[in-house]
Amino acid sequence: MTTAMPPLTRMLRTWRQRRDPRAVPGFTERYGKRTRKGLTQLDMALLTGMSEGWYRKLETGVEANYSDDVLERVSRILGLNEGERTHLFYYATGHEPAPLKRPDASRLDPTIAALVHQQFWPAYTFGLDWDIRVFNEPAGRDFP
Repeated sequence: MTTAMPPLTRMLRTWRQRRDPRAVPGFTERYGKRTRKGLTQLDMALLTGMSEGWYRKLETGVEANYSDDVLERVSRILGLNEGERTHLFYYATGHEPAPLKRPDASRLDPTIAALVHQQFWPAYTFGLDWDIRVFNEPAGRDFP
């Protein structure tokens, strides 16, 4: 008789398997050409800066104290959308995540915003408080 997997386990495994490693900033293949798609638990551990055992505990639903920072890193690496991110936090910690900060381009000169968006390389602008005001598509892709 098999037991059902916890929801957190099913979700994280699905998200890991669908993620293209080439789409993850900072990912370098360790063993040459990959024979299977998706990220492994070891990949996730290395990319999030935790041990493989600690990540495995998260994925198997073992009760532990996961910080919001760790869960944000997992969310970013897996490329989760808002709903998936909320589910990750809810099942891992029992609470919803803090809202993501979004750049406020309304306080920016439209000419500067247009210039940033025309760049072929990652480009962004920030204010005196170091908050990013506007960024282009390459910056969003390379620095999620």
